[in-house]
Amino acid sequence: MFGTGFRTITKPALSPDGKTLFVGSEDEHLYALHTALQSHEEQQKWEFYTPEGIVSTPTVSPDGKAVYVGAGNNLYAVNAADGGQLWKFPTNGIGADAKPAVSESQKTVYVGSYDKNLYAINTADGTLRWKFTTLKSVQSSPAVSMDEKTVFVGSDDGNLYAVNAADGTLRWKYATGGGVYSSPVVSKDDKMVIVGCYRDLCAINAADGTLRWTFHTGGEVQTSPALSADQKTVYTGSGDENLYALHTADGTQRWKYAIGGGPSSPTVSINQKMVFFGADDQSLNAVNTADGTLSWKFSTGGGTFTPTESLDQKTVFAGEGDSGDSEGTVYAICSGDGTDKPKPGLTPAQEQQAILDKYAGGKVHDR
Repeated sequence: MFGTGFRTITKPALSPDGKTLFVGSEDEHLYALHTALQSHEEQQKWEFYTPEGIVSTPTVSPDGKAVYVGAGNNLYAVNAADGGQLWKFPTNGIGADAKPAVSESQKTVYVGSYDKNLYAINTADGTLRWKFTTLKSVQSSPAVSMDEKTVFVGSDDGNLYAVNAADGTLRWKYATGGGVYSSPVVSKDDKMVIVGCYRDLCAINAADGTLRWTFHTGGEVQTSPALSADQKTVYTGSGDENLYALHTADGTQRWKYAIGGGPSSPTVSINQKMVFFGADDQSLNAVNTADGTLSWKFSTGGGTFTPTESLDQKTVFAGEGDSGDSEGTVYAICSGDGTDKPKPGLTPAQEQQAILDKYAGGKVHDR
């Protein structure tokens, strides 16, 4: 476990080599943590201070040199090696859990804002390339097509937009029937975009914005869907407290799992055998992809948010935080059985005391 000074509600992001975990916290810091637990190595590599709490999920550049994260009214580019600021770009507010998207070929990072705009920003220096204006706030995370020519993003105005990545012009828009808080996911063949449409999950043709299919749930679909590696199954959570597995070909249900609390966005394991997600019942869960049965459940001290799996497929990382003024915790859980991962060479009591001694009187601590 690694403690921060306040809630940690964003999805942790991994470096391309899998050795560093980047976590944003509402204690106004972005943390870089070692993923490997070593008894003689500090867990924390560096921390980056922002004047506002971080509720935006960080994104790592494809080359692993920069981390992009929103905090308050700014998008920050941070040096992944040492935590130094590369640049910042002002907006009028970045939505909770909104994740920037990066296009390597366009050398651009895309992010939505409460000021109704989708921004395209030069990764080199943080200057504006273009902005696309919607009718209401953009809280959905943008998704870039596999060919990096189109950016898909939802808006509170009830539309999913397809925007030309080169110049910010509109390709098409699809009216969803309600504000779009879910973040779209694009199929690997660039033929389909899947997104939450109020109480439905919608599959839309990426070429022209026409509807392929819808699947109706009993609650709002605000979480971001996840596709299996073979693209045959899409997983989504719903406000009706269920996790659904659907056939991507026609939107028919494979199975559903009753969560017992509102879910976070799901994460499919690298080996495709499990789906990980956090829940409002203060738990991190693993469900078998084959039949929707529960593999394991790990109880935390507060609401648990979207998890990330390590590249070696041995660990699941997830942030946690209560709704009140409490500390946030980043958990490292064994992906195979859902057990907590203690630091090698120390008993739990020794680890707790070592951390308390190290951070006594400071901001960062374990809980």
